[in-house]
Amino acid sequence: MSGHSKWKNIMHKKEKTDAARAKVFTKIGKEMAIAVREGGPDPVSNSKLRDLIAKAKANNVPNDNID
Repeated sequence: MSGHSKWKNIMHKKEKTDAARAKVFTKIGKEMAIAVREGGPDPVSNSKLRDLIAKAKANNVPNDNID
């Protein structure tokens, strides 16, 4: 058992899911930075960036992180 209180049980589950989401957000963010450096900031002409934006939206990355 993770702890006595209900909040402690929720907290342990939330830590795991939040860490996994943060890992995905960080990975996509780094890939986007590399794509912008290599192909420019315009997703119309940069297909790699366009694909990463679609991947980010599929993984529920906030729009502030995408822009």
